[in-house]
Amino acid sequence: MKNILKQILLFNSSQKIMIILGILGLFPFFFGLVELYFNRNELIFNINIPKYYGAIILTFIGSKYWGIILTIGDQNKISDRLKNQIIIWSIIPSTLGIISLSLQTSLSFFVLVLGFISCQIIDELLYKPLNFAHWYICLRRLLTFLVTTILIFSFIIIS
Repeated sequence: MKNILKQILLFNSSQKIMIILGILGLFPFFFGLVELYFNRNELIFNINIPKYYGAIILTFIGSKYWGIILTIGDQNKISDRLKNQIIIWSIIPSTLGIISLSLQTSLSFFVLVLGFISCQIIDELLYKPLNFAHWYICLRRLLTFLVTTILIFSFIIIS
């Protein structure tokens, strides 16, 4: 634990902000899960928070890939073929988010879980070619694990 705290202290301010915001971004998932558990038949907010927030976050994660390609631009860090594949991939998470919102069954949670796990797999595959920071990929692993766990529990509560 001391080593982790020492490493966190070495991060620059923007890295610390991204980590804090990533972790704070879990709050609506946790809140939504608790709300589903206690009020499954009469939702306070009249929507399924984990499902809708999950679709929004999945879309956000997909847009990251679009931004990466814009940032790389014409640099030859990766092949044009890989750039094209990343651009095409960047719209898949939002498409899965829309599909999950259009499903009126609890199976929508599995579509979201599939989306988050797929994004994590793509991140793992692109980790070295795109030179992702190690702290970022570790944060993504943690967040993906927690989000998919919450979505699975949401499915169990709703079913």
